[in-house]
This record gives sequence, C-alpha cells and structure tokens, in this order.
Amino acid sequence: MYISVMKIIKTSNAILSRNVNNIVCLKFPNKTTHSLKAMKEHLKAVNDLDQSNSGVLLLVYMANLVGVSKESRTMVSNIEMTKAHKAVAMIVSNPLTKLIASFFLGLNKPNFPIQSFTSKDEAVAWLLKQS
Repeated sequence: MYISVMKIIKTSNAILSRNVNNIVCLKFPNKTTHSLKAMKEHLKAVNDLDQSNSGVLLLVYMANLVGVSKESRTMVSNIEMTKAHKAVAMIVSNPLTKLIASFFLGLNKPNFPIQSFTSKDEAVAWLLKQS
C-alpha cells in the first residue's frame, strides 16, 4: 500500500504524520515511555494535524514503546483527548507491545473506538470504516 505523507510533527519521543487518507500516524523512533509530558505533546500535535477539526483517525506503531505512565493513561479519557480522536488503531509487533496494548485497553476506557492489530492493512481498513 502506497501512503504519501502530507505533514510531519516531531515531539520529544515520537514522530506524527498525516497521510493522504487523513490518517495520522504516530511512530516512536527510539525506545521510550509515554509520559504525561509526551501525551500532552501528542495531543497538541494531533490537534495541529486535524484538518477537519473533528478528531483524527490515529494509527500508532507500538514498536519501541516500552511503557506508559499512569498519568498519561489517565489523560486518555479526558474530554480533550476524546475530541481529538475519532478512532485509534495500535499496531503491535512483538510480545512486549502486545502486553502494553492489552494492559492499556484493559485498564483504560477511552471514549473513542480503539483496537490493536498485527497487520497495518487491517488497522488502516478498520480506521477508514470509523470515519
């Protein structure tokens, strides 16, 4: 699948980009933990990439994410995060990222659809159905 990137934003621990399908992709270039500071940067970047101002479809590549702080997990359910996201698909590629995604989904109940996938194509197809 060919995906052209339209805009890129770098935060302290991630790179976010919007593609031609208006899906925002979030990648962690290095091993990292998602702290409250990083989550706030994530929210600002998502809002900056939101062309419709009605929330984004977010594709998160979980590789290199080794942890998520309690404060950032709590932030996922707040009203600002809910407004910023139409749906989130997480791509899990190894046992650690599967564990983090399962833990995240089990403890946190965001007010937007969120699912984990092992296939990028399945994740993108699911996201496009959520728009």
